[in-house]
Amino acid sequence: MRLFGKKKPPFSKQLAVTPPKAKPGRHGVAIAATVKNEAEYIADWALFHRSVGVRHFYIYDDGSSDESIAILRSILGPDELTVTPWISRMVDLSEKKPLNGQVIAYAHAVLNFGADYKWMAFIDVDEFLLPKSGSTVEEALAEVKGFPNVSLPWHMFATSGHKTKPQARSCAISHCVVASRLPAGKMQ
Repeated sequence: MRLFGKKKPPFSKQLAVTPPKAKPGRHGVAIAATVKNEAEYIADWALFHRSVGVRHFYIYDDGSSDESIAILRSILGPDELTVTPWISRMVDLSEKKPLNGQVIAYAHAVLNFGADYKWMAFIDVDEFLLPKSGSTVEEALAEVKGFPNVSLPWHMFATSGHKTKPQARSCAISHCVVASRLPAGKMQ
């Protein structure tokens, strides 16, 4: 048996997460996202995803100094939003390299909240889940039946013809979808 020496710890880069057992009656889609100073676009992102059926947002805040969290709290109720302060700076001691704090946040989301939902998405605030079939993300995912996870293609839309960066709230897809799915008078 080796007690001392330079042998790498057996857990280095070999971590695994065992998802919790699903709760009876679980349903819906939740999103887990890490954010830092996303105030310019976070309202469009949250409103869009709520309009396509996302039930809950688990936001891991990496030390935002802008109004990102206040904006989310102004448009999402406490039953739709959980904010966790998340300034994760962990290091793999065997390699002296930082661990990906976003991956650790997502593992936390799965372990602590995953049992409540049929699906949980792990996306950034500049990424949108656009259902191609059905009117909600959950309806679109119904087609994949028993698969435990789904990887989605990433489409880059570039500048969409803009010569300068558009102001927040000018995202055409967000306004069209949000406006068509929210009750009259609810558009922010």
